[in-house]
Amino acid sequence: MKTPSLKITLVTAGTVLFNIIFWQEKLAVNSILFDVFVLLSVFYLYPAAFTKPIIKWMLTAHCITLLAVIIHNTFLSKLAFSVTLMLVIVFSQYRHRS
Repeated sequence: MKTPSLKITLVTAGTVLFNIIFWQEKLAVNSILFDVFVLLSVFYLYPAAFTKPIIKWMLTAHCITLLAVIIHNTFLSKLAFSVTLMLVIVFSQYRHRS
């Protein structure tokens, strides 16, 4: 079992670095870097979640919304990107606990 301090450290380090590096920038290519960091952190903390097919489908949908943010950069694509990222994280944690 991973310690809660590791989770807090990963979240804090990721948000601070993202905020420092990409202050007042448009959400496009920098979202790839943030996305990679968040997903690697989640799958490091919950490695068994990636074996479930629902997570693989959600990751596919999330990659599609990430491409939509990079190509179109509209409010709807940003909203879809945020929602699918949260869904991947929540379902990874849910699969871990069930």
